[in-house]
Amino acid sequence: MKPALTLLLTLVSILTSAIPVSATEVFSDFSIGNLGFSRGREAGDQGLPDNTFPWGFSFGIRHPAFETVDFEMALRRHHVTGNTTELLLTHRSDFVELGVGPYLGIYNTEDKPALLQPGVFSRLRFNLATFGFLSLTARAPLHDNPTSVGDYRQLTQEYEFGVFVPNVVLSLYYGSFAFDERTEEDFVSDLFTTYQLRAHVFQKNVPYRIDLAFGYHDYQKEFLASDETQAFGALVAGTRLSADVNQQLSLFVELESAVYAFGREELLGRDGGGSFFFRSGAGMRYRLAPAGTPGAAHKE
Repeated sequence: MKPALTLLLTLVSILTSAIPVSATEVFSDFSIGNLGFSRGREAGDQGLPDNTFPWGFSFGIRHPAFETVDFEMALRRHHVTGNTTELLLTHRSDFVELGVGPYLGIYNTEDKPALLQPGVFSRLRFNLATFGFLSLTARAPLHDNPTSVGDYRQLTQEYEFGVFVPNVVLSLYYGSFAFDERTEEDFVSDLFTTYQLRAHVFQKNVPYRIDLAFGYHDYQKEFLASDETQAFGALVAGTRLSADVNQQLSLFVELESAVYAFGREELLGRDGGGSFFFRSGAGMRYRLAPAGTPGAAHKE
């Protein structure tokens, strides 16, 4: 995997050397909750995962490297698919935005913590004038299925279709996330699928925005050796509150909570009981451009 890592570092070095630091945007977030199975979940475990708390985070930089090209570099941890380092170049036009770049999975298994698994990260968005938008995001590995102990594979697919109405963006969202791992005893697949109705509420010249979401989450853990599938579903409501503290700093807090959770497959008949299933998080975005310069103001 050394050629892939060398190429990634070379691209980062070339692009960052040409980027004025004063125009860079830094972003970071963190989330934690018990909505989802932990990586350490084993075959034969009983009950919904109310006492484990998978976490995630992201940290990166974003910059309009050229007039119509954005550069983004990030380190991410997703609560299902694990750790990735990503480099994305996005070309923007009035009607189409196309982004593509490499990603590397890193430190995702205890058996091979230094194993780098390369893949392609792509993002496509169609801007449908004043009507709405259609976006597609995917991460696809460049290697075969895991065959030896410690090997793994990360896949994601996300689709969103939105329409614009006064002060609200309404959208339908579908997301699929998968992490496959070969352990000493088994081949384990961790799967997460979500269907959501989203509403982004804003008002011009008001520094606060609210995002609302309601949908269905499906979590699944498959153990090939024992032919066992543990799964549970949840009806989930989510809220995010974002605020522009000033022209440079934006903050947000968010909470997803299960209105109703129920077991499927081997966990059929089990429900959440009195447990509170949730995922909460917070994040920030800081623009290094001095206040009053082009690009410092927030664009809705």
